[in-house]
Amino acid sequence: AGRGRGCSLHVALQRAAAPMTERKRQDAEGPEEQAADAGAQSRGGKASRTGGGPPGPPGPEQGAAPLPGDDDAAWEEVSHFLSVCYSIAGYAVSALHAVDTYGRDLLAALRDPNNQSLWCGDDPATTLREMKARVAYNQQFLDELVRDLACCPVGPPGGMGRRTPPPGILRVPRGYMLDPGNLSKTRSTLRQFVRDWAREGAAERESCYEPLLRALEQYMPLGSCKGRRPKVLTPGSGLGRLTFEAARRGYFAEGNEFSYHMLLGTAWVLNDSGAALGTTIFPFVVDTVGRRGAYDHLRPVMIPDVCPGDFCHPESGFGDISMRSGEFVEVYKNQAKEWDAVLTAFFLDTAHNVFIYIRVLANLLRPGGIWANLGPLLWHYSPTGGGPYDAVSIELSWEEVRVAVEAYFIIQEIHRQDATYTDGALGGRKKVYHCLH
Repeated sequence: AGRGRGCSLHVALQRAAAPMTERKRQDAEGPEEQAADAGAQSRGGKASRTGGGPPGPPGPEQGAAPLPGDDDAAWEEVSHFLSVCYSIAGYAVSALHAVDTYGRDLLAALRDPNNQSLWCGDDPATTLREMKARVAYNQQFLDELVRDLACCPVGPPGGMGRRTPPPGILRVPRGYMLDPGNLSKTRSTLRQFVRDWAREGAAERESCYEPLLRALEQYMPLGSCKGRRPKVLTPGSGLGRLTFEAARRGYFAEGNEFSYHMLLGTAWVLNDSGAALGTTIFPFVVDTVGRRGAYDHLRPVMIPDVCPGDFCHPESGFGDISMRSGEFVEVYKNQAKEWDAVLTAFFLDTAHNVFIYIRVLANLLRPGGIWANLGPLLWHYSPTGGGPYDAVSIELSWEEVRVAVEAYFIIQEIHRQDATYTDGALGGRKKVYHCLH
């Protein structure tokens, strides 16, 4: 049951453990992740070692062997989950390093009188204090995502056993090396809250989610499945807004997500977020590139724009909502004809092999079911999409994808739809994707 205001999140923990070499890209939150963090990687994106926390359970990256009775896959999953949680709990370590690096470079430049005469901003020390204060606010928020992991609805199947951290706020063990990739994803998660659960993300949601929801209501209306609510699946659900919106319209909606960062964020927003606009975050505080205004990166963002718990009662017409963790193909490949509709947003190109995705999608839909898709074809595993050079990546054109889709589906409509993805709301840069819908 939900611990918030009545909306509960049911996370099925039957997930297939994926090799860590694959997980690094499968956890990516979206097409903007690497580009958005390019500047941050040079200012605090490297591996960070903590110094102040208590000693904790050793992990494989610290040279420890599994405990007796542990199996390698289970150990790997626990180790990965803890690495994600520690990257959330240790966000401030990396972010403050980024602030310090930014400040050091700026102050060094201003020691030159010629540069100082051109400086129009406030005292840099004041700005740096403001940035550090906002990092602290972000850390307080992020602590809520990983509080009391023993009771957390997200985590490895079977739990963490003897490696479960003590209750309360999670502390990073002293000397623990924070993974730079997971730190980057923590920053991306803050930006994802803007896209999915802030007023500032309304335009993105309108361009990306609303076309899918309109297609759902047109081709699979609530009354189309006699005696029950239509079942809607949203793979690659991120922080769960599309899933929530389908349930809000009266459907049985299930989100599927591989990233623990996203699952932890979803658990918080659906179960524990409380009142609308009740939480303040500063998702751009270390995004010092692409600004128009000198203080754009200091802007607060209020979340969530709506309280999910306000809709989760019978009188509202709310349907049902659940979340299932795991890699899409592994989780759903045997669920033949169990779903009435699938909505995919910026998901299709996360496939190593898109033919497998298409076959699984066709298999899980009942006769007459619908698949509504919107997104580009960036192919995340290609080297240009950010994948490792040796990853399997089948990169097709839309012309080639269409032939594969039409082997299983009758295409009813095709539109071009422009959409952005976590564009930052800073105004200085925006990447527009010319998506197929």
